[in-house]
Amino acid sequence: MTLDDPAYFRLLYQRYADRIYWYATARTGSETVADDVVSESMLAALEHLERWDPERGTFAAWLFVIAQRKLIDQQRAHQRIRRLVGRIQQLRQPQPESDALEQMLAEEQALEVRDAVALLPRKDREVIALRFAAGLSGEEIAAVLGISHVAARKRLSRAQHRLARQLEASRDA
Repeated sequence: MTLDDPAYFRLLYQRYADRIYWYATARTGSETVADDVVSESMLAALEHLERWDPERGTFAAWLFVIAQRKLIDQQRAHQRIRRLVGRIQQLRQPQPESDALEQMLAEEQALEVRDAVALLPRKDREVIALRFAAGLSGEEIAAVLGISHVAARKRLSRAQHRLARQLEASRDA
């Protein structure tokens, strides 16, 4: 068996997926983020198997470096989203004696977020709107969508991640 053999990779997945999950959960405290990190790490490992060099370290070490990088990516995406949500919430609150330039910049950022949300798939737009526009909790979102609370949390996390990537792409363009 070789690393690029699907049966062998399945064995590696079975061996390491739980370990990556618990590592990511310990680092973030979020099962949803941990699920995403497992998926993204294993996919990256499969896509880049040729980069693993047994002389430089074990497969486990290489895989956990990938997981660590995916965790950092997730944390950065969540930080960007939290900042954007904070800006949106500020726009919703009246700003006495607000500087005109600051107001224009805030409106421009809100438009940027709205444009990025508009480019997301319908399910992502829906869950983002329920959470941030309507202010619903995870349990309330689950009830509205007719899914479990865990599924709602996962869907929201993934939608936020895609929104962050969309905003990055629009800024890079």
